[in-house]
Amino acid sequence: MSDCVRVTACRLCDGPLNLIVSFTRTPLGDQYLRVPKPQTRYPLDLMACRSCGAVQLADTVDPADIYTDYIYTTSISPGLEQHYNTYAESVLERLTPKTGAVVVDIGSNDGTLLRAFQRRGCFVFGVDPARAIAEQATVSGIPTFTGYFGHEVAAYLRQSIGQSDVITANHIMANVPDLHDFIDGVKLLLAPDGTFVFETGYWSAIMQKRLVDTIEHEHIHYFAVAPLARFFARHGLTLVSVEDQPTKGGSLRGFVRHAPAEPNASVGLMIAEEQRMDYSASWATELEALRSEIALFVTHKPKAERWVGYGAAVGSTLLLHHFGLGAVLAELWDDNASRHGMVSPGFHLPVVAPNHSQPDKIVILAWRYADRIMAAHPEHAGKWLIPLPALRFA
Repeated sequence: MSDCVRVTACRLCDGPLNLIVSFTRTPLGDQYLRVPKPQTRYPLDLMACRSCGAVQLADTVDPADIYTDYIYTTSISPGLEQHYNTYAESVLERLTPKTGAVVVDIGSNDGTLLRAFQRRGCFVFGVDPARAIAEQATVSGIPTFTGYFGHEVAAYLRQSIGQSDVITANHIMANVPDLHDFIDGVKLLLAPDGTFVFETGYWSAIMQKRLVDTIEHEHIHYFAVAPLARFFARHGLTLVSVEDQPTKGGSLRGFVRHAPAEPNASVGLMIAEEQRMDYSASWATELEALRSEIALFVTHKPKAERWVGYGAAVGSTLLLHHFGLGAVLAELWDDNASRHGMVSPGFHLPVVAPNHSQPDKIVILAWRYADRIMAAHPEHAGKWLIPLPALRFA
């Protein structure tokens, strides 16, 4: 596989694709560096299938380029550890599996979710392709297989630990190039009365809340209920229940069982709502208008002013490149000490701790945490610029 492959048909149903938005080429969103070096900028074209409606990127970056030196860990995301603790509790309460149930988490990262299941008496096992993170998880007491989940890995796990009562995949399905192999693996590993629980970014929420910073090369798919229900059925599985989740600004949680199984009312209700709310074309137009508004403001930046950004996460990269913000910032502030001393993808802006220097403007790239950030730094009142979901100043 070359480092970037363009698809010509829908990854879910092989239907034809239409362009929604062509974003500016960027480096990989989380490719922060200790030492600046040239970085490949990949296409970022967002497409929609004319047959099933599935939204996806046109190009697939080689997963090895993304995950081999992966630096994101679950525990650094504000509130996510508590979310996973509540998640494990609610899943076990809902599914009531047997004592000592086998729980496998695909894309388990540092084991934060599995640790919550483990505390509740489950036998847990993780799968993750990021070798260093997987090894750290294993050392911490969460046994983790290093690799990309699919039919082959599922066959190995089925033989070594048996079938799983619960399989989870949280914000990982969107990252999988070959979903057919992935779901075949889920089906093989899942016990006859088991449940596959997934959480993923939700296309309807991305449109409604302008979660444009969730669009990145790592996220190949932007799911909705209707195409997912058809996709699971194609593989002998049934999407039995769905629900909204607040994670990452707006997510979808789904519960899947072996067919035959009856979906509850939530599936039909959300499909009907998707059909009513589908406005991909107008969303693209509104996004371009916002980009123009930000570009106009940036163009009029006084040369003597010093602007900085707040937030050095994967989502910052698209904002820096597509909205032209990277060209006017001197550095990035971030609360995550592990990123201090790094430089940002592409623009190579230094990442430093938030400080009491006096920049003229602070652009909050981590805009979903804007209120929390501004409350923590009252000394900078009047200097904040928040680019999303609409340009505003505070």
